[in-house]
Amino acid sequence: MFTENENATLKKLGLIKPPVGIKYFTRQPDVARLDRKMTLCEMLAWAQEGNAFYADSDNHTCEPGQYILGQCDIKEPYLNGEFGTGLQLFESPRAASRLYRHIYKIEKGAVRYIALSPVERLTFDPDLLVIMADVSQTEIILRAASYKTGDMWHSLYTPAIGCSLIFAYPYLNGKMNYTTTG
Repeated sequence: MFTENENATLKKLGLIKPPVGIKYFTRQPDVARLDRKMTLCEMLAWAQEGNAFYADSDNHTCEPGQYILGQCDIKEPYLNGEFGTGLQLFESPRAASRLYRHIYKIEKGAVRYIALSPVERLTFDPDLLVIMADVSQTEIILRAASYKTGDMWHSLYTPAIGCSLIFAYPYLNGKMNYTTTG
C-alpha cells in the first residue's frame, strides 16, 4: 500500500488515469471478485476506471492473457503462427510464431488469482504498478526511477501479447518497462 506522501506525489503528476496496483496470489484474495469475463487488457482498463477486484482463470476471455499468467497452456494456432497471421498482425506464420521466443510468462500454477486496484483503493501491497502518463509525465517518472541507480531505461513491446511485457516481464525481472499506447 502507498503512504500519503507517495499518493500525494502521484497526484502532483496529474496523470491521465489513476495508477493501478497489481498483485498475484496463490490463495483467493480479500477483494471483490470480478463479476464478468474480459481480457487481461480490459481488466487493467476496468481498474483504471476506479474498480478494485480480483480475477481467476474463469474471468478471462483471452487465452494469451491466461497463458502469460501461467493459468493455461497455449494452443497450437498461436504457437505455429496461424492465429497472428490470420489477424494480419504478421506477414507469415514464421514471423508470428517467433513472437513466442520474446514473450515472458509466469510459470504454470504460480498464479491462481490476479488482483487489480487503483492506488487510492489498494488493500494489498502490489507486485506491480501500472502508470499511464503523457510524454512529459513519463520523462519525470523515468528520471526518478534512475535517479539513485543511474540505470538505463529499456522499452520492450511486441505487436501482440503485449500484456506479457506489462504483466509478466516486470514481475519476473524486477525491472521497469514502458511503452507507448494509443
